[in-house]
Amino acid sequence: MKIRFEPFGNSWPPRKSPVTQKFTEQEKAKLEEGVKVAIECSTLAVESMNDDFKRAQKLLKVFFARPADLDRLKAGLRKMHDFLTDDGRTITFVDARGQSEKLLRLCERAVAGVPGRHGAVETVLEGTRVVPMGAGDYAYVKTLADKDSSAATEAHTGSGMRIYIGERGFHPSKVTKDTAETVYHEICHKVLGTVDHAYKVPDCAALANTDRAIQCADSWALFVTAFQFTWPDLDWDPRDLIVTRPRSNAVSATPPATVGRPRSNAISGPPPVWTPGKK
Repeated sequence: MKIRFEPFGNSWPPRKSPVTQKFTEQEKAKLEEGVKVAIECSTLAVESMNDDFKRAQKLLKVFFARPADLDRLKAGLRKMHDFLTDDGRTITFVDARGQSEKLLRLCERAVAGVPGRHGAVETVLEGTRVVPMGAGDYAYVKTLADKDSSAATEAHTGSGMRIYIGERGFHPSKVTKDTAETVYHEICHKVLGTVDHAYKVPDCAALANTDRAIQCADSWALFVTAFQFTWPDLDWDPRDLIVTRPRSNAVSATPPATVGRPRSNAISGPPPVWTPGKK
């Protein structure tokens, strides 16, 4: 997995300049470390599948209590890990702090008087609005319909991905485990088509016996990172689940580029639409 960094471009409405902010070297290092740790946590989670999460049953029940979700969880963990460890892919972090974008909401409607088994539909623009990146926002990604999926998801992997980082992403209280969790969360939106049903352990745990658990990005991210870190409201040490392993060097940085793309919140329906990222 390679890493690139971009300043924000194509802001809407236009700001002082299309390129107004850049990550500092310290911020770049923090994001690189977050990706590296996310890969480490993913490795541990995938390895735990070998014995059906025997040592991680307690953790499993917190986030994914339904036996029916087990096969989908295993498949998703493997798909995420393959993405994270693919040397041919690139993650591009974009500095979106203080920026706004124009959100387009697309929907389909039936075309009257047109015969057909399922009728006919046309895509219409329902409305637009400007979405600011607020001080409480961590990050977000944009997703597209997954043409290879038979499910009604919004997953899209492509050759790489952009993660737009907000103000909260660099809050002084946020340490490496927070950055790793955010990275995994955002990639999970793209690769698995997950959505933001809940955030944090208590609210994600409340979904454990519902259909929404396996669809929730933070449930996946908190579950995976708990193989290396203890989160509030989890009453065990991750060393009870895994054997500590040395960190790998699976990340490399490439020179910054200068392309930005518009943002959107949770909207659905073909053609391609955008889905929000974390918080």
